[in-house]
Amino acid sequence: PLGHRDFCESFVAGKAEVNKRLLEAIANLDDPQVGLHLLRTCAGFCKLAHIVRTTPRDLVQDALLDFDKSVMLALEKCVALSLDDKAVKQAALGVDQSGLGLRSLVDHADSAFIASVCVSQKITSEDAMPEQLWGAAARYRARTGVDEKWACVSNTRGRNGLVYRILA
Repeated sequence: PLGHRDFCESFVAGKAEVNKRLLEAIANLDDPQVGLHLLRTCAGFCKLAHIVRTTPRDLVQDALLDFDKSVMLALEKCVALSLDDKAVKQAALGVDQSGLGLRSLVDHADSAFIASVCVSQKITSEDAMPEQLWGAAARYRARTGVDEKWACVSNTRGRNGLVYRILA
């Protein structure tokens, strides 16, 4: 979405609302294994991945948080358990990290946006970064503790989808 924050939030909230019907249908399946597979591959991160790659997180953060919560609520209904904060964080980890692979849009938004802009504009130096990247870069650095020069960002295909890396 292009425009001011309110427009972007409402656009993403509309997309998330449409997805809630799918999440409800998945949550009501009789087989939790099938439900988890569908959440991971069809109804979670992938539904709004294009938005986090093309829109700065601060324009859509509230809608992304709501979307992440609705995915975790669907997981709770699928497995008939109530998840505490620690379990939700673990569920958002990749399968190779002992998680369920239900990636969080909010957690990946900054790195996805940075990678998308860098790849599309072929940015090679910190001086060439557009203004929108500074907020995303600062949040990423604060969250990960990475304090290196941003030479470039690459996205490479990993076993479990796209992996965003900062190369110094």
